[in-house]
Parts: sequence; C-alpha cells; structure tokens
Amino acid sequence: MTTALYALRPGGGFLKRSPPTIVVNGGTYALDAGGTTVGFFAAGQDKPPRVRTYDLASGELSAGADLPLPADVSPCLARWSGGRLTTTITTDDRSGATVVRVFTVDPANGAAEQADEYTIRSGYHAYVLAGE
Repeated sequence: MTTALYALRPGGGFLKRSPPTIVVNGGTYALDAGGTTVGFFAAGQDKPPRVRTYDLASGELSAGADLPLPADVSPCLARWSGGRLTTTITTDDRSGATVVRVFTVDPANGAAEQADEYTIRSGYHAYVLAGE
C-alpha cells in the first residue's frame, strides 16, 4: 500500500509526496505553518521516542534525535510552535492517576523542555488534551 501526504496551501494549490515508511508509521504528525515540513515522532522498540522532520517539497528526511524520555512513552500529540515542536506525553503513576506532560522540542537536536505538567486523578474519567 502507498500512502500520500497532501499539504493544502493557504494561497491555493497543494504539495503531494509519498513519504518513506518511517514517516507513515510515525503516527504523531504536525505540519508547519509554511506547509512544507512535517514534524513527527517515531517510537522505537526499547528506545526513546525520536523526533524527525520530513520535507514535502524536497523529500528530504532528517536524521532526527532521540528525546530525553524513557523508552516506554509515546508522544500522543504534536504541533508546531515557531520553529519547535510541542508534544504531549501521558503516563500512569503508581496510584493509577494519569500524568500529562507537555514538552517543547527542538527537532534539530532533540533538546526538550517541559512546559507543563498536570495530573488527572484516578477514577472513571475521559480527557481531551489541548490541541486534539
């Protein structure tokens, strides 16, 4: 199966490219405001998540960088904020509560800074993260 990515341009027209499998399997994507660069997080088996970028115009895939996070977490949301990607990570703590952490990430080197953290206490609940 072939997957194509389309970026609709604000002034009209679009970019279309069939990306490599690593991009397709990334699962957590964000298109930059210029409409050409896709930022994504690739989760590795027994490895920390890795941030990478894919240029829709040229087809260039960045080498990427590992995030300073444990191997068992996966980013569940991505969006661009300036030249950095913002991602949200959710984990469960020992009490059964969900801990939500928001990071800003430099896609060039994987440097991540925690921007926010909050806890959703255990019990029956549903939550929607900002940006979803």
